[in-house]
Amino acid sequence: RKLQFFAYDLDFYKNNMSPDFVRKINSQESELNFLEENGFLVNQNRKLCFNLKEIQDFYEKNIKSKDDHEYGIDGMVIKINEKDIWENLGYTAKSPRAGIAYKFPAEKVTTTVVSVTFQVGRTGTITPVANLIPVLVAGSVVARATLHNKDEIDRLGIMIGDTVVLQKAGDVIPEITEVIISLRGKNAEEIKYPLLCPSCNTKLIKRIIGTEGKTKIKKLVESVGLFCDNSECQAKHLENLIHFASKKAFNIDDMGEKTIEEFVSLGLVKNYSNIYELKISDIENLEGFGKKSAENIVVSIEKSKVINLNNFIYSLGILGIGETSAKDVAKNFKNLNEIQKASIEDFLNIKNIGEVMAKNIFEYFRINKNIINLEKLLKYITIKNNLYLNKDDLENNKNLESKKLFGKTFVITGSFTNSRDYYKNIIEDLGGNVSSAVSSKTSYLLCGTDAGSKLQNAEKLNIKIINEEEFLSLI
Repeated sequence: RKLQFFAYDLDFYKNNMSPDFVRKINSQESELNFLEENGFLVNQNRKLCFNLKEIQDFYEKNIKSKDDHEYGIDGMVIKINEKDIWENLGYTAKSPRAGIAYKFPAEKVTTTVVSVTFQVGRTGTITPVANLIPVLVAGSVVARATLHNKDEIDRLGIMIGDTVVLQKAGDVIPEITEVIISLRGKNAEEIKYPLLCPSCNTKLIKRIIGTEGKTKIKKLVESVGLFCDNSECQAKHLENLIHFASKKAFNIDDMGEKTIEEFVSLGLVKNYSNIYELKISDIENLEGFGKKSAENIVVSIEKSKVINLNNFIYSLGILGIGETSAKDVAKNFKNLNEIQKASIEDFLNIKNIGEVMAKNIFEYFRINKNIINLEKLLKYITIKNNLYLNKDDLENNKNLESKKLFGKTFVITGSFTNSRDYYKNIIEDLGGNVSSAVSSKTSYLLCGTDAGSKLQNAEKLNIKIINEEEFLSLI
């Protein structure tokens, strides 16, 4: 494919090179010079700066020339030059502390709004989406952009037929930033927000999302957007099934959005438990599927049968209960049975769980349809909880579980029976840190099958290497 890459860094040279060499390669600048001298392709568009003005000047120069390169760029990286400082600052879970991205302003283009459609989300949220004349922006063709809600439509003053300015937020998500009113034609149409759900024709409502005021008489706060409150809405039902199988829920790898849509349209999947009743023979003769893809789906389903309690709570799609709040709930209850029996007051006693969230999770487990679906699902799955923290011990500051991994830094590599996020969550909730790179400060390398260079690096640095079973014995 004639691939090329820019080299930016030398790794673990201290363990393999002489002290004189280490002293010589003591900065980002000397490191890049060494790589270049030894035949590596190194980015010439770099500058050693001595103050913030020099950085800003270099940034503005590159904004003007960013389209002149043979490759696309969306910003630059500012790094501390001294390698010792770089290493001492260490890493967060995702990035080094001694480097930071400085993004260029988003590329803006103009296009025309052809029509507006209204999508129904898994919680019933109605989201207007602008259908656009396709236009190339930041490297890809964009034909749709979310308008968020009625307030955003009113703020922009947008109409069907308008010429609009489009950009990608964070160079990823298409968004309309303004309307060019001077180009509005006579045939421009007002966007009519629906009063009924586009999927099931149920009357749309605003939801109570909280309260405000410090007195006993609190004012209820309504949502900005409109919602479909029909529990039988097919669009909501489909989105909930997609959410249920997603990475941070049951993590069923080979059941993506299109596959679930297909299974639902064919009547193979009507509820959560139906997923676990699928057989290879149900799938292999469907159009677009074969024996191998059917086997992959069934294997992915089988792998997902053991799930942690916080991921399970998140998978249910309870209104307002996201990834973080699902963790908060799991820390305070030993198992699902305790959650099902808990009162609203029990949920209110959990840090970061407010009145509306407490009410939503309490009511979810008292709706007859949900109870029946859960009973069917629980026949197929096993729920574990590694996050539960004993309240009495926490109050006395004697909780050993919460301190077991305090000050320990883990790097996770390879394939596991559970997802990497599963282990990351456990480590962080027990006081540890997860880093993306092995260094002398790494306490453990949690290693699965098919591990790559991180295993080799850990061996060179004599880092303690543990498998899943050894990790679980630590906690």
